[in-house]
Amino acid sequence: MIYSVRKRAQEVAKSEDKWDIFINTLDLGPKGSKDGVIDDKEMVASSSNQSRFHKYLAEYRADRELIDRYAKDSKTTTASNKIQQERTEKRLANPGRTPEHFTFEKVHRRLQNINTSKIPSMQDLADVIVMLSMRPAEVSSLQIINYKPDSKDLPAWYKAGYSWYCTGCRKQRDKPIPMCLLSMEKDPERARELLTWIQDAIKAGKLRDPVYTETGKRNNVLFAKFIKSLKTNQNKDEITPKLLIKIGAKHASMVHAGPNPTPQHLDNLSEIALRHKINRLDAGKIML
Repeated sequence: MIYSVRKRAQEVAKSEDKWDIFINTLDLGPKGSKDGVIDDKEMVASSSNQSRFHKYLAEYRADRELIDRYAKDSKTTTASNKIQQERTEKRLANPGRTPEHFTFEKVHRRLQNINTSKIPSMQDLADVIVMLSMRPAEVSSLQIINYKPDSKDLPAWYKAGYSWYCTGCRKQRDKPIPMCLLSMEKDPERARELLTWIQDAIKAGKLRDPVYTETGKRNNVLFAKFIKSLKTNQNKDEITPKLLIKIGAKHASMVHAGPNPTPQHLDNLSEIALRHKINRLDAGKIML
């Protein structure tokens, strides 16, 4: 579909015909079923196709005035925006299976009250894992760096608008590259301070690594038991390290989403927080 929309825009841009622009825009709109019913999924997808058509017309240098006037379908756009807003409100009202102990408010409060002059506890460790959407196996290896680009020689991994990155991700053993930092702690300096505090305590033997023993063997029983013990009667699911990572990504997406985020916008932010390799990093145009 992406190719067909681009190809269509390329051909229409050559014609420089306003009615050609208008007809093709409407043609990309929702078709509905045989009964004329248009479901929400089709409405949102159609609006997305029209938006891409608008974008590609500009890319192929169609007349800007014609694009702005004829490459639009107000009814579809309005309907799609309403659907996405309702989805977002529902998502915000029903945050899913976040355990009571790890709601945003409680994790945020505990992080704010941390005193780094003291020895970190297992609870502090769990909260920092949530804060960074961090795999327990990355606790000792993850590093947060501030990168100031040289405009003459930008590395392939650099993303415009992002200055804070993570290195030491466990899933990148073969070809490690820095990944954009997106944390529920909006101050990257504070996030780095808390991570370093945890790591220093582990190195000094004052805190147990959540995965590895002093001899390097994997043994996450102690940490797994601790977070499992935090489950309350209100929680249906067990609290696991994997769940903590997802909770952290969700919290981070909410912090950085800005006003009126769409579900797609929140999902994209979550992917960045999880340090997944994705093609788009324009979600929210975050400046860190």
